[in-house]
Amino acid sequence: MQFDCKEFLYGFAYLADIFSHLNEANLSIQGPDLTIIDVIERLQAFQAKFPLWKRRLETGNFANFPMLEEVISQSRIDNTEALSPSLRENMCEN
Repeated sequence: MQFDCKEFLYGFAYLADIFSHLNEANLSIQGPDLTIIDVIERLQAFQAKFPLWKRRLETGNFANFPMLEEVISQSRIDNTEALSPSLRENMCEN
């Protein structure tokens, strides 16, 4: 079963966090009182977060990924050693 594999769980939690961020961004650009300028600014602000998230993932800081952080903390593994190099590379890929 895939749920027994830690690497699968880490990737699954990471994707859940990414989709949560995307959902928040989507909701923030909806509404009758928003202008196109508001939407553009919010999308640019969202895009500007990617390099920060990438740097944090590379150093084992999962503050922007609460589900991933929770799954890793439950396994009682040091953050810097939790992700395999291939999984970390996939997460940090542009």
